[in-house]
Formats: sequence, C-alpha cells, structure tokens
Amino acid sequence: MTKYTQASDLQLTQLLDELTQSGSASNELSRLVHELQVHQIELEQQNRELREVRAVLEESRERYADLYDFAPVGYLSLDAAGVVRGINLTGATQLGRSRGRILGRSLAGFVVPEDRRILRAHIAETLRASERRICELQMLPSETEPTRDGPVMMLESLLESGTSPARIRAILTDITERKQVDQERRERAAAVAAAASRHRLISGLERLSAAATKSFDPDTTLNELLRVIQDILQADRAWLLYPCDPAVTLVNIRAEVAVPGCPGETRSGRSIPVDPSLRALSQLA
Repeated sequence: MTKYTQASDLQLTQLLDELTQSGSASNELSRLVHELQVHQIELEQQNRELREVRAVLEESRERYADLYDFAPVGYLSLDAAGVVRGINLTGATQLGRSRGRILGRSLAGFVVPEDRRILRAHIAETLRASERRICELQMLPSETEPTRDGPVMMLESLLESGTSPARIRAILTDITERKQVDQERRERAAAVAAAASRHRLISGLERLSAAATKSFDPDTTLNELLRVIQDILQADRAWLLYPCDPAVTLVNIRAEVAVPGCPGETRSGRSIPVDPSLRALSQLA
C-alpha cells in the first residue's frame, strides 16, 4: 500500500492497467485491483463535485463582493474605540478617500471637530445597547474637493453579538441632499411667516392710524384703538390700563372692549390691584 499511496494519479492509473492486463495475477491481487479502481472512480467523482462546489462558491463570493462594495450605502466595521476595521468602496467614496487611507484610522478623524463628541457618545451608546443607534454627522471635505463642505451622513450602528473584542457594524447614508431640502423648506416657511407678519404689522398700523383720526372724542378714539388691537391680537377682552408702572399697587381701567358674549362684567372706569403677573407685564412694557 505504501507504493500505492506514494504514487501520483498517473502512475497509479498505469499500474492498475498493467495489473489488469497481467494474466498471472492472483485472486487476492485481482480483488485489490478492483477495490483500487472503485476507489479511484469515487475519488474522481468527489473531485468533480468539489470543483463544481468551488466554482459556485467563487461565483457567490464575487457576487457578494460586488453587492458589498457597490451597495448604495457605506458599510463599516468599527472596534470599541471607533477605529475603522472594514469598509466597502461606497463608504470609502462617501468619505472621499481610498480604503487604504481609512482602514486602521479612527472614524472621528473624518468628522468635523464640533461633531466628534456626538460620534463618541454614539459609539458608547451602541456598545451599551442591544438595539440600533442612529446619529447625524457632518463629515470633513474629501481630498479631491477640499474647498467644498463635506457631506452630512446618517450613521446607523449595531453591536455585533458574540464578538470579542467588541465589534460594531455600521451603515453610512448620505443625507446631504435631504438636509438641504429640509433647510430650504424651513427657510421658505420662515420667509412666508415673516411676510405674513409684516403684512399684519403694516395692516395693523394702517388700521390704528385710521382709528386715531376717526373721531375727535378722546374716549371714542381710545375705544376704537383698543378694539383694533383686540382684533389684531385675536383676544376675547382687552383693557387699557393706566398708569403702566410696575411700582404702583393700583391701576385704572381707562377703556375696555370684548367680543360679543364674552363672560365677565365690564370694569371700565374701575381700579384693580396690581398682581405679580400684571406687574411682570408692566415691566415688559
């Protein structure tokens, strides 16, 4: 058997052929040759199956590598200190550097200084929690476009179970465009609100001006002015108090207006004590 086990496949095949063609072979030798031939056939079949499995595995590995590298989001593997231990091509592109310039470096080195505290807190929370953690980070500009602001990234991280030392799987998603759209929407809303506020102010001033010149009677004028103010502020009841001095203990209600059906009695011409809320309002005035 030593001779058989040490022989190459070609030598073994030639030896089997010689033994088969020899007419002087004993029964024992013939049985051994038959067993070797069967074993050789089984080995060849196993080799073919292994080659087929290997081809399938290589194809799957290449397909997985393509899916991993060219996924629409960045995939990272971080250690407990936030050092990048693995990253796909998309992630490297998002950070604006080659994989060789990223691997082995802290992810914080690619984040603007003011957001590094957010990243440290995010990693600490991920190491403690069992669920996915999310944060937003402003990244540094890429090496190819150093004058442009870096992208805004959403980092989703999850602690890998059963890893020692601890490892974190993370996903990087570029949300720069979404943040810009949100910012533009907020700016448009603020501009619309400011325009509406200016319109109300101008309209209110015009109404106050008209009310001030509507009558020569001081009491009538005060009531008209107060009614305009009540309408502008959408209040149920409005008073004109005198004096507007937080140091006094009593103030006089010089004029009063209210919407129809507003509960409470009319107090025009009466004096009321100055409570803490009214004193604080007088201080603001």
